[in-house]
Amino acid sequence: MTRSRSPLARFHPLVRKWFKETFAEPSDPQRQGWPEIASGGHTLILAATGTGKTLAAFLWELNELIARGTKESLPNAVHLLYISPLKALNNDIQRNLDRPLIELRDRFKAEGKEFPEIRVAVRTGDTPPAARARMLRKSPHILITTPESLNIMLTTLKGRGMFSGVRAVIVDEIHAIAGSKRGAHLALTLERLEALVEKAPQRIGLSATQRPLDEVARFLGGCEKNNGSPSFRPVTIVDCGMTKEMQIAIESPVADLGIVGGSIWPAVAPLVLKHIQASKTTLVFVNNRAQAEKIAARVNKLADVEIALPYHGSLARERRFALEERLKAGSLRALVTTSSLELGIDIGSVDLVIQLQSPKRVAAALQRIGRAGHTLGVASRGILVPTFRDDALEIAAIVAAMRAGDVEPTHVVQNALDVLAQIVVAAVSVDDWKSDELYELVLRSYPYHRLSRSAFDEVLEMLSGKYPSDVAAELEPRITWDRVNDRLVGSRAARMTAVISGGTIPDRGLYTVNLPDRTRLGELDEEFVHESRMGDVFQLGSSTWRIAAIEHDRVVVTPAPGTPARMPFWHGEYMARSLMLSHRVGALRRELAEAPNEERLAAEYGCDIATASSLVKYIGAQRAATGVVPDDRNIVIEQFRDETGAVRIVIHAAFGGRITAPWGMALAQRMREAINDTDLQVQTTDDGIMLRLPDLGMTTPLQSLLGLSGIEAEQLVMEEVGSTSLFGARFRMNAARALLLPRGNPRRRMPLWLQRLKSLDLLQVVRQFPSFPILVETYREVLQDAFDMDGLKETLGEIASGHIRIHAVQTAVPSPFAASLQFGFVMDWLYGDDTPRAEQRAALLSIDRSLLDEVMGGEGSDDITREAIEQTLAERRGTAPGRRARTDDELAHLLDRAGDLSAEEFRARIATEEEGARGDPFSKLLESKRVIAIQLGPESAREWRFILTETYPRYVSAFGAEQLRRVRATAELTERDASDVVPEILRQAVINASVARREILARFLTQSGPVTALEVHARYGWEREWIEQRLVEWERTGKLVRGKFRREVHDIEWCSRRIVEIGRRRALAALRKQIEAVELPVFAAFMQRWQHLDERDRLDSGVGAETVVRQLYGIARPPTAWDRDYLRARIRGYDPASLTRFATTGESVWAGEGNYDPESGAIPLARVRFFERGSGAIWLADEIEPVLSENARTVRETITAE
Repeated sequence: MTRSRSPLARFHPLVRKWFKETFAEPSDPQRQGWPEIASGGHTLILAATGTGKTLAAFLWELNELIARGTKESLPNAVHLLYISPLKALNNDIQRNLDRPLIELRDRFKAEGKEFPEIRVAVRTGDTPPAARARMLRKSPHILITTPESLNIMLTTLKGRGMFSGVRAVIVDEIHAIAGSKRGAHLALTLERLEALVEKAPQRIGLSATQRPLDEVARFLGGCEKNNGSPSFRPVTIVDCGMTKEMQIAIESPVADLGIVGGSIWPAVAPLVLKHIQASKTTLVFVNNRAQAEKIAARVNKLADVEIALPYHGSLARERRFALEERLKAGSLRALVTTSSLELGIDIGSVDLVIQLQSPKRVAAALQRIGRAGHTLGVASRGILVPTFRDDALEIAAIVAAMRAGDVEPTHVVQNALDVLAQIVVAAVSVDDWKSDELYELVLRSYPYHRLSRSAFDEVLEMLSGKYPSDVAAELEPRITWDRVNDRLVGSRAARMTAVISGGTIPDRGLYTVNLPDRTRLGELDEEFVHESRMGDVFQLGSSTWRIAAIEHDRVVVTPAPGTPARMPFWHGEYMARSLMLSHRVGALRRELAEAPNEERLAAEYGCDIATASSLVKYIGAQRAATGVVPDDRNIVIEQFRDETGAVRIVIHAAFGGRITAPWGMALAQRMREAINDTDLQVQTTDDGIMLRLPDLGMTTPLQSLLGLSGIEAEQLVMEEVGSTSLFGARFRMNAARALLLPRGNPRRRMPLWLQRLKSLDLLQVVRQFPSFPILVETYREVLQDAFDMDGLKETLGEIASGHIRIHAVQTAVPSPFAASLQFGFVMDWLYGDDTPRAEQRAALLSIDRSLLDEVMGGEGSDDITREAIEQTLAERRGTAPGRRARTDDELAHLLDRAGDLSAEEFRARIATEEEGARGDPFSKLLESKRVIAIQLGPESAREWRFILTETYPRYVSAFGAEQLRRVRATAELTERDASDVVPEILRQAVINASVARREILARFLTQSGPVTALEVHARYGWEREWIEQRLVEWERTGKLVRGKFRREVHDIEWCSRRIVEIGRRRALAALRKQIEAVELPVFAAFMQRWQHLDERDRLDSGVGAETVVRQLYGIARPPTAWDRDYLRARIRGYDPASLTRFATTGESVWAGEGNYDPESGAIPLARVRFFERGSGAIWLADEIEPVLSENARTVRETITAE
């Protein structure tokens, strides 16, 4: 194609003039990118930070809008879609777009030309509802959003309408998305968008750190079918390089990192303050939010002025925006931040970036230091500060990789089944799909281009109710899959579930922090809140706050300036070092061991004298201790005893945590077998594996650590990983992504502990189904994403071939590397609370079996429990009001859940017109041949029952083809051969008879309630012996309980344990409701009426006196008060004689009480108590000694003495 020499030649003249006057010359990404973008093809641009690649993507599309808008009014639809991973970046892009639009509008006006109305809007989770509503009425022409918000808009009926005219999609910071499940989610969302628009939009990807470019290009472009096989859409790569001029230095906070003498952080703060004071604006990057708070507090205390403030994702959006503006305006010298400011946010002119500790990734270091000098032609200045010696080694390796432009390769997540499940629910909630068409759409996205049809169908089956929801409500169907007509439809709540619980970022269960007026300040970790009490003071955003109240989802605080405060903490996920970077660390160790040279460290790695000296001493000390320094070619197995006498084996293997974690798991398994299953502990870090064994009284079997092959390692890890805490945590996140653990109310947080409990319950249930997609996905994610099994196999292969040598040493004390390793990160113990429970342990809130049998065994359950069980069954069956089917799809779900239903049972599940029924769902199912009737039951008493046509193979397997040869179908229910109605593919038995019977019986028991073996026989005609064997077996495994539930039934009954548990809990809740405390005014009003003091409840004079006295039996009151205050207040027209008449009946007795009067020597009547005859022992105190005068006491004492 012939191209113009000037990349600006094809722009509108006024746009071209504005650019030349504003920027002078186009940068490399603009010069090379504009012709490719203008051609309309998909384009991927790689360029260093601050080189104008975002403008390269935007300006041509903006020019097109201007050119089109000057000819005709732009349609009310989105034309350009900009997607970035960060909400803060979106706001920044909008600000940077507004400026050129204003300037261009002014230029057009000065030239006397009309400038078209071009609307720009941001849509993220922070966008107010009013702004969202405005977008629906008046669509922006340029929409800036996140992957999650785009998915939500495509899943709403009104929101998706604005995208019909999208011409181009810009994916910024594509490297931050492509290698994660957010990338898989976005890839599917882009295919959904493409299916919605008239013409496929152009895709433009941008990043400063991405490798390999071919892989990222395939992710961006997706696939097309070509002769039945997928082929990648063409994407033009514009490679301008990822490095710009950088001035990088490594600076130690102490003279020797090996001799710190306590915490190193008091030495770090002065170093940071010195550089902040020497620069105009500074960004200080740390690796977690708590560290950001602590460093900012330390620096401000040293400076005696607020010179630096923390900035992280747990601060409110308004707070973060205010901090960005203050830094730009120059009123704030420094921000101490996490990765929140790592990506391309324009925070003005930054002179210096300080990185505390290793950022763990080369790409992160390039992005962070690239924030300094974020303009064309200006060098980026960065200082990296190590806090311990291994940290310094890793930082030096990162600096070398940065200078070489060698970043971690991006691995696109393939076939993530949890994300697929979520997108399927979202897609079918707004459109009806055929499964073949939806499968083809999924294959067009690069992360799923190799997805097998069987895996796709397994996800559809999971979502459409294949797995038993009676044992886990999370398995309730989310969609309907009509296999007869190959139609996918969303359930009643599918769209709401997809919108509320969509996305891939795990829910951490954070509490929001609010002022009393509901102003949002930020977020706190759930565990920190649980450890806090009202009145506690903590620091957030460099301000101190006192806790005024802790509510279910938020912490209400008030300012507490000057008060000593706790630092909050947030739990996060550890970032393991990549194999690529680990090889560089190993190579640096080898270089220093072979030729220690401090000058070379300073020249090639940017180390200061203190860091270089520390590293040389560190490597030298290790060589002296073990003889060989572990590196990329040598592994050292070190053995020593700790202070308790236990044996410690340290395998020095600096290959990164994604290698050492599975390797340690496999070696631990081998070692347990060698020492007869004696318990041992395993710890893994980026630099090695540590095994702790008890004192065995024998030689340590080191041989079991050698000779491990890649295949054996994978097998051992597969056997072990399912019971680890890491697996439990990943399963929880995956189940939430697959919408199996929906959030429910979007305005209420779901506590993390509750998420864990629900997840563990679900995991315990689905372990019996090896093909359950989320179980399979969790294994895939752990083995491919959390672990690097391919890297481990490669490493073990190099050991076997001799390229990597192993050396065994025994030391009296830990070597320097081993001492550092003991303080390393313990990967397997991070998520201790997520460890899956043992199979034998009863679930929380379940009922003790022996107690249940004792309660149910003799007399049958009480009426309240029976009512609760019946209510639970009605809800599960779909016969309760509000649960009945309104559509044919909902009715098909209810039938699928039950298995087979008689006509009467079927019709009981159909909603009335008042309940919202649409037509006759029963007839629709029959007309579409989705439902047929078959004959079931004992041979002498068979009846016609309805089943889903797609379940016909199951019933053929269970009852035989001959019994089901004739069926009834269509609205007329005419009897005919099955071959005339059932598709051929569904007429064959697919499982053996025993398995099919078990499935049918299991479905029946989930909805039958208490049932006897005889009743099961009467329904299906199976042998009673086989039925009783299955019932006893399922009782033993905990699925059923045996007992007496119905008084009128004398045989042993069986019922689903889950039904009984729910029913019992509901019964207990009903009983508690009866004694539930009420508000004081309610109780006072009740007492007024109960005591007949309310005018509506006063008594008549006839029997009023006896009723009041009976109600007040046992109360002692003054005699005059009985007449004046009690009886007259309760009885209309009170007659004093009525009390006398009641007393003469002999039913009641009265007793007087008084206190002895020493002056008169008498006991006056002070109180009178009425009580029923014969009950005096209840109301009267034991007989006490009579009151005697002084003379009488003297006489008694004299008699007693004699």
